[in-house]
Amino acid sequence: MVKFRNAGDKEKISQASGEEKYNEQGVRVFHLDQQLQVLTMENSEKTEVVLLACGSFNPITNMHLRLFELAKDYMNGTGKYRVIKGVISPVGDAYKKKGLISAHHRVIMAELATKNSEWVEVDTWESLQKDWVETLKVLRHHQEKLEASSCDPQQDSPRLERPGRKRKWAEQRQDFGQKELLEPKTKDVPKVKLLCGADLLESFGVPNLWKREDITRIVGDYGLICITRAGNDAEKFIYESDALWKHRNNIHLVNEWITNDISSTKIRRALRRGQSIRYLVPDLVREYIEKHDLYSPESEERNVGVVLAPLQKNTAEANS
Repeated sequence: MVKFRNAGDKEKISQASGEEKYNEQGVRVFHLDQQLQVLTMENSEKTEVVLLACGSFNPITNMHLRLFELAKDYMNGTGKYRVIKGVISPVGDAYKKKGLISAHHRVIMAELATKNSEWVEVDTWESLQKDWVETLKVLRHHQEKLEASSCDPQQDSPRLERPGRKRKWAEQRQDFGQKELLEPKTKDVPKVKLLCGADLLESFGVPNLWKREDITRIVGDYGLICITRAGNDAEKFIYESDALWKHRNNIHLVNEWITNDISSTKIRRALRRGQSIRYLVPDLVREYIEKHDLYSPESEERNVGVVLAPLQKNTAEANS
C-alpha cells in the first residue's frame, strides 16, 4: 500500500496507471513503476543546475564552501531547479594577482577542503592553462563538457554496488529496463551557472576588468547566483547597469542571513602575523598550509607591481 505526500501525487498516479487495481481488502494498490513515473514527471519539470565558482582560492576558506550550500538551498527551494553538482575552478598562475601562490598548492587545498563533500568537486582545467582564461570561456568549457557527456551512451549504464553476482545483475538489468521506459526519451542538459559573491558582481563596474560583451554573455547565456551580505547593495548595482538590468531575471540574489566575514585576504594576514586560522579553514587545509609554510611576508610580495592579467589584456585591446 502506498502512502501519499499529498492529494496531487495520488491523482498523478491514478492518471498514470491507466487502470485501477485492488488487493483482497479492496484497497487500491499501485506498483513501483507507477510511483517511479510520478517521480520522473516531477523531476522533469525542474532544470538541473551545476554551480561553478571561479576564483583564486588563495587559500580556500570555510566561507567558500558555505557559498555552495547557500546557493544549493536557495535554488532547490525555488521548486524550479535541482542542483546536481558544484565545481570549484581555481584560477591559473597567469592571473598575476598580488600574493597569488602556485596553482599546484591552491588546487590541492581545494581538493582537501572538498574531500568529504558528496556533491562539490574541484576541476583543474582552468588552473592548468598557460595563459589566463576569461570566466566566460571557463563557463563555456564546463557547459560543453556536460553536453558531450549527455551524448555518451556509457553515461546511462547502470552501476552495480556489488559486482560479480549474475543473478543480482540480471535483476538490476530488468529493473533498469523498466525505469528506462518511464524516463523521457530526451533529457535536457544541465545548465552551468556562475556562483559568486557580491564583490564579483560589483567588479563588473571596474573599467577594463571585464569585457562588456563577456558580462552580457555570462548573465544572459548562463546566469549568476550571487551570495550577498550586509553592506552590499547588489540590487542597486544591478539597477544601475543596463547589461545586468536587461538580464536581471537570470541573476539570483541569495541573502546570507548568518553573516560570515571570512576572506582569503584576512586568512593570509593572520598567517603572516603568526596567528591561528583554526576554524576559519578546513583542518586539512590548515595542516597543509602549516606543513608547506605557504603564506609569509615574502609570498605576499609575489606579483607586486605586475598588472592583473585581465586589466592588461582588456586595456591593450581597448587601446588597439
